[in-house]
Amino acid sequence: MASTTFPEEGAQARRKADGLIGEVYAADPSKDLLTVRWSARPGLNTIVCTSEQFARDWELTGKKSSSPKKFIKPFVAVSVFMAVCCFVLVKGCDSNPASSGSSLPQDNGNSSATGSDKSSTGPSAASNTSPTSYPELHFVSAGRLPTKLHIFRLGMSVAEAMAEDSNLKNLHGDSGSGSQSPESDPDAQLEQGSERTGFYETASFSNGRLTYISSTVSNISPEDASLFNRNILVQLGKPDIEIYAGPSANVWVWIDGDVRIRYENNPGGRPTGARSVHLTMVIYPDVIKSILVHRSKPGRDATQWDEDANLEFTKHYYGDDASPVIRKQLPTGLPDVRLRMTPWQIRSALPGIELIRMSTDQQQGELKAQDFSTDVALWDGLVSFVGRTWEKVSADQVVTLRRNLMEEFGTPSERVPPVMNQFESITWEDEHTKIVYMFSVMATDKSHQIQAFYYDKQMSALSDAANAAEHPSEQFKPAPDAHSFF
Repeated sequence: MASTTFPEEGAQARRKADGLIGEVYAADPSKDLLTVRWSARPGLNTIVCTSEQFARDWELTGKKSSSPKKFIKPFVAVSVFMAVCCFVLVKGCDSNPASSGSSLPQDNGNSSATGSDKSSTGPSAASNTSPTSYPELHFVSAGRLPTKLHIFRLGMSVAEAMAEDSNLKNLHGDSGSGSQSPESDPDAQLEQGSERTGFYETASFSNGRLTYISSTVSNISPEDASLFNRNILVQLGKPDIEIYAGPSANVWVWIDGDVRIRYENNPGGRPTGARSVHLTMVIYPDVIKSILVHRSKPGRDATQWDEDANLEFTKHYYGDDASPVIRKQLPTGLPDVRLRMTPWQIRSALPGIELIRMSTDQQQGELKAQDFSTDVALWDGLVSFVGRTWEKVSADQVVTLRRNLMEEFGTPSERVPPVMNQFESITWEDEHTKIVYMFSVMATDKSHQIQAFYYDKQMSALSDAANAAEHPSEQFKPAPDAHSFF
């Protein structure tokens, strides 16, 4: 269960598995979500988790973090826990780079998709036995895909879910504490931890009926993850849509009427390290409808692009845009600073930058200009990472850049929607390069921030191997014996 004291921003934390020191970078008690970050090679790694997950994997040291910002701005190697992110996406909606390296890289319209959960055909939930009666949820399905995942079944009532496991936590309660009785909450968000089953699962209800199920197995070996791939293809057959298939990721979607199942196998942070497999099962029209209802509300402010991005992201996430996978060769850095530059080339491209030696093999440097800042990391004398941050960006610039990046870089390998209205990230990769763009809404003035991160994958693998040698206690978690969600 969640700790009684919610961790504060800036608190120093120690990872229980290996003693690694991190910090609570952001905290939102109302949604029971925290962002934890820690030093990595290069830069920083970040994860979004609930207070229960934090208490399981981390412990507070009682100190305030002495952040590594002294040498590097927090350019984040985005390793966001997708189960939490997508859960926030579904329920949260109710509540070319520039030709010169010094300027901001340079429309986004989506047709509205609507659907109805009132179809007269298809499976429906059993009668509701809870004290509050909610109408049965009807949806179209030919029965080709399963609609039940472990204890959860699409269309079931909250009372039926609680009868399966009375220890389910309601994340939709007051301040995210679960204090509201799930049975009396038509929009309950139930959570089941991974301690007993190995699966971390969330279930989201709308008008008292289950419309969204998410299940994740994280930090498992690549061999275990490949078994999940094999088994789901045997069980569900060839995917209806292949959203992405790249050097280190697989994303597939199956469709049966209103029911959609999405499966992905992604690296859990390091391309050669632990992996995460994630499955979502939804009544798709209901998901789209909830976004459109909120999107049409008056009084939307500068964060409107978040909601537009949510709609675009959700349609892509479940394969609704029907766009083919487009793989392109990616650029190896920004126009003025590129991967595999030598120290003298970096100093020539960024006059005034100071390169700090962090270890025998690693150097890092940061240079701030008037409108942007640049970070670099070198491994064995060559640039392995380039990062750039632009502040005070308008929402229109964000929309334009996102569209241009999609055209220039092709199909993303991973997309994370705006989390807690704080950031959105989009990742592209080819055999040699990984690129991450993050779009953030600043809490102080609601302006936007854009961060661009370019990684040399081969050199990152070498630094990962060195990092693993320094932390031999880091191990893969055992996968569930069946290596299957079904």
